[in-house]
Amino acid sequence: MKKISLFLCLLLVGCVSVDNPNGSLMTSEPIKKRDLTNINLVYDGMTYQEVLGVMGRELTVGYKKNDANVEIFDAQTMTNPHREEELVVNGLTYKILFYFTHVNKPDGMVAEDELTPLVFEDEKLIGKGSDFLHKLRNQGVTE
Repeated sequence: MKKISLFLCLLLVGCVSVDNPNGSLMTSEPIKKRDLTNINLVYDGMTYQEVLGVMGRELTVGYKKNDANVEIFDAQTMTNPHREEELVVNGLTYKILFYFTHVNKPDGMVAEDELTPLVFEDEKLIGKGSDFLHKLRNQGVTE
């Protein structure tokens, strides 16, 4: 009987998790960078409207308890793309959508390195990512 009791105790101990005060599981594992959007589903040649259809206009970033009913959680959303810009290089105008795609530092702020730019020319996606945008911006620079 002692062996069975000891086995059950060990089994139950292995199933315990510890919550911290703000509700997330405490872990020694590092936070993994993961995409918050469908950014990997967009590709060069897609139209502006196709990209908006894939990426959407809103991103759910968390949940908050409902004030009226604590058993319900309301989605906390933000507009995505986070911002839009136009860039003129060598007489060509490019539209740039900056999507909030991942969290590097969970501080409640959206940092520049957490945005992924999508670059359009004549309503067609021609590239994405900070490296692509940096190269495009530097095309108009002469030394």
